[in-house]
Amino acid sequence: MHKPITIEDVNQAILILQQYGGKIEGGKSSGRKIITLGDPDFFLWNDQVIMATFGICSKTVARNRERLIFKGFKVGGIFYYYRDDILPLRNGFLR
Repeated sequence: MHKPITIEDVNQAILILQQYGGKIEGGKSSGRKIITLGDPDFFLWNDQVIMATFGICSKTVARNRERLIFKGFKVGGIFYYYRDDILPLRNGFLR
């Protein structure tokens, strides 16, 4: 059986959404950007974000992962990397 949702649960959810998504009052957003996986500003990157950011192909990403240049971890068949570990490498890949 599920725990009933209380007003405190709802208030907590609203606070979390406001923190990450910005406050909406009168139909206007505060202008804060919602950052999610796939966004270059998100703290975790996957292969697609690296490919788009550096302009490289999937084989280059895989080769650098095998050489431990890109240090990542696998979750459910997808490799993820910490953005702060990858960004210092950008000068070697940007043309």
